[in-house]
Amino acid sequence: MLRDQTTGLTRVPAGRVGNTVWSNFPGWTDTQAGHFSMQGFLDLGSTELLADGVSLGEYGWFGQGFWDVPAEASELELVYKLHHWQRNGYVWESPTDAETRWRWQSSSADAGKPLPLLFPDYDLSVDANDRAPRVANYPITVTVAAGEWYRPGKLTSARVQASYDDGATWVDVPVKNDGRKVVAAVDNTAAGDFVSLKLELTDANGKSVTQTLRRFYGIR
Repeated sequence: MLRDQTTGLTRVPAGRVGNTVWSNFPGWTDTQAGHFSMQGFLDLGSTELLADGVSLGEYGWFGQGFWDVPAEASELELVYKLHHWQRNGYVWESPTDAETRWRWQSSSADAGKPLPLLFPDYDLSVDANDRAPRVANYPITVTVAAGEWYRPGKLTSARVQASYDDGATWVDVPVKNDGRKVVAAVDNTAAGDFVSLKLELTDANGKSVTQTLRRFYGIR
């Protein structure tokens, strides 16, 4: 659930009505409550839904889509890609790309409900330019939110990978998972200018999310 900081009104980013799944995600948020933004002139992306591994269609309009889904229980995967376009000397350093994949089981019994999606929330120490120190064992703490309609179960599985070459190769990062938060220790000394991050989480109810952030933060 997203809450507008000026009106106090809430909005659901995705849901199921009958045998139709819909989405309308904002593009960006920051650490302050109520701060979120829809996509802008420099944003590109797509939204795709798969049922049991078969694509039900991909929309080129970022964050938005409508799909007919099976009435019987199916494994659904919603894929949201967002790219920040660099043009005319405008530079948005990090992150440049975000891909989020949500997986859950759904049937017609879920009609009229928001989707039980896990939204990762990252806590890391960066400066005003989104740059981190060049140190080993740099801590990144991850928790999950799901809105006011779904209470996530304990995190039963957590994997974090880092890339120092914009996603060409990935290395596993040590993690500590206490069921409510995950702390990853990234080796920033192996990076050049940027670190990309890939996160995979599953809760006790079988809901999962995989999020890939290209150039998640820079190195100073």
